[in-house]
Amino acid sequence: MKRKSIFLLITTLLFLTLLPGATALAEGTETHYVYTAQDLLQIRDDPYGTYILCSDIDMAGVDWQPLAFFGSFDGAGHTIVNLSIDCLSEETMLTFDGNMKRYNETRFAALFSVANDAVIKDLSLLGVDVDITSDEDCFCAMLVGYGINTVIENCTLEGRVRLYAGGTNVGVGGVVGFGDTTIRNCGVKAELLFYDRNPDNAKCEMYLGGLESNGLCNMSYNDVEIDGYISTHGYVHSGGLVGMSFRMQFEYVEKTIDHNRVAGAIHFFEKNYDRRAYCEALVGEDLFHWAPRVENDESGFVRDEVFVYDTELSPEKCASPVYEDTVVEADCHHCGYTEHRCTTCGYRWRDSYVLPYHVPSEELTVLTPPSYDSQGEGALYCTRCGEQLESVILDKLVAAEEIRLSESSLALHYKQKTELSALLLPENAANKAVQWHSTDENVAVVDENGAVTAVGRGSAEIICASEDGFASSSCDITVDFSAWQYIVYYVLFGWAWY
Repeated sequence: MKRKSIFLLITTLLFLTLLPGATALAEGTETHYVYTAQDLLQIRDDPYGTYILCSDIDMAGVDWQPLAFFGSFDGAGHTIVNLSIDCLSEETMLTFDGNMKRYNETRFAALFSVANDAVIKDLSLLGVDVDITSDEDCFCAMLVGYGINTVIENCTLEGRVRLYAGGTNVGVGGVVGFGDTTIRNCGVKAELLFYDRNPDNAKCEMYLGGLESNGLCNMSYNDVEIDGYISTHGYVHSGGLVGMSFRMQFEYVEKTIDHNRVAGAIHFFEKNYDRRAYCEALVGEDLFHWAPRVENDESGFVRDEVFVYDTELSPEKCASPVYEDTVVEADCHHCGYTEHRCTTCGYRWRDSYVLPYHVPSEELTVLTPPSYDSQGEGALYCTRCGEQLESVILDKLVAAEEIRLSESSLALHYKQKTELSALLLPENAANKAVQWHSTDENVAVVDENGAVTAVGRGSAEIICASEDGFASSSCDITVDFSAWQYIVYYVLFGWAWY
């Protein structure tokens, strides 16, 4: 690459022009909890805030406009699926090529268009589909379009990024498009495609990288699988980790490239008599070699340069592919998806991801029964995997406080029958059962339903008690003969029976 004499001057001015008005913006302090796609859209209202993802989110059908972010985003181990992006950002930023030529109106396509001084961690993106056709200078990636002083760690990204470009300074990255970032402990599986739409006499500077297309970044302990395709008559800068690495700040800031694994291939052609054809397993073109490379595994990477220029390079090998679809169902811990496989060339890709889900039991399992003195504990379990889904505190049992009988006293004739009813209060008492008994079964007897039978002359109490033992009530019973009973007994027994 040709170095211009004004290199040092421009680099000193770079960050003065990088974010116009940035010094006037205050740090956000509010913490936002993200449960839905609508919650994600609200990042635009507070880009400096702290965000915590509290559930998996399906972005299918959501019209996502890349947005700027300057805060902290904690994915908390959750997954966002089916993110689709087909437009560039409203924001424009200043980018450079390897000669430090300025491109003032560069746009971006990614989940976050711009990420400055941001932290993004513990997030999974599956089924990302970035598909951009534009004649503007632009950079496309799955997560961040333009990143400065941003840390990305413990993230998993899988998807496709395609750019059909007519701009001059353009790039495609698996994680980041352009910038100065730190990427560590990330797993990336990216299909990256670049197709040059410029006329033959307009040579673009294009960049493609499994982690970042263009910039200078720390890259540590990442696992990258790249399937890259480049068709251009411009200048190719491509690498399994980063397409072109160059210093973006005037002062020396040491970077590292260590303990990364790169596998896959970059297939490309550069239809250009003044060809550069940079393509390496780690860094395509390293302008300053300021990032020491330590214990990286690049044994699985293939550099595939093609010298036939009449056919656009693409993972689809067939002009009219015939796809066979296989639906993989989601289970409790893994996403489902639909895999499309060409029956002719074997190319396959996935979309229509379905988030993992549990099937909860309909009934609560009681772990510790509640009592009248203490709370209990219950749980809901998944009927498929047996995982406990929810713990439930069971309220103390409510004791009976009062029993109201339909009668407080009754006068019955011998062998007469009647029925008492009982209302136990409060209505939410844990045990609504009652028990009946008579204090003198030679006078009156009662069954379990409160049916009373007079069996002899005299007095007795019919007592109704709550089964829990906390409440009772009684009805006084007096039993005597009727007038006809007196006459019959007198005729039969005389006064002797009295």
